[in-house]
Amino acid sequence: MKKVLIKAFTLVELIVVISIMTLITTSTVFYFVDFVKNKELTQKIKIIENQLIDLDKDIKNYKIYDYEINLNINTLSWWYITYLNNFDIDYKQTISLNTSNWSWTISISWTATSWTWLLKLYKKQKLFFTKEISNTSSFDFLFNTVENYKIASTLSWEILNNININYFTKDNLYPERNNNINLIKINTKEDKTWTAISELIITNVWWNKKITDWTSEYDDIFLFFENNWVEKFIKITK
Repeated sequence: MKKVLIKAFTLVELIVVISIMTLITTSTVFYFVDFVKNKELTQKIKIIENQLIDLDKDIKNYKIYDYEINLNINTLSWWYITYLNNFDIDYKQTISLNTSNWSWTISISWTATSWTWLLKLYKKQKLFFTKEISNTSSFDFLFNTVENYKIASTLSWEILNNININYFTKDNLYPERNNNINLIKINTKEDKTWTAISELIITNVWWNKKITDWTSEYDDIFLFFENNWVEKFIKITK
């Protein structure tokens, strides 16, 4: 009776094959994770870029008179404020932030005690609360750092400038998963080799657009965002 010889892998060959397969699988997984991170950040900052472009379109289409955007890589690294119709009214409302208790102070430039200030706060485009305020020029409220807010108010039937607060977040439902997008740098060059800016103001008043840091004016500016060690930028042009 003939003996049948069965060829098989040696232990060393098996270890080599398994090691190669593990290496290929691991590299593929890391590549896929990086691809997803890049895609998510690209999509999110594209939304932000479109929001800024839409404001200029609203000016051209006479939907708003003007806007002012405040960006800051220090206290405003997760969010930005937009003031709408800020230059066309006598009484303006502004916002300041108390970082110790994470509360907003909404202030208004009026002193007459006989007038009534009606404030409406919208969260995610839904009316959050309405409050009448008399004999005061400011109002405090606590806020959630992952929600988008809109503040609309009237003063004795005069419509005041509206304020929008927008957050740089990929997912407003799970902030604990490190989904905050940080504005890490504002620079005049794409390679970040020129003027670094800590605070940026973008205004457009009747088609007169300005990009400034209060001292200098720029034609182009780059906003650099980061999430999970992935970095992307938005170019803003005057």
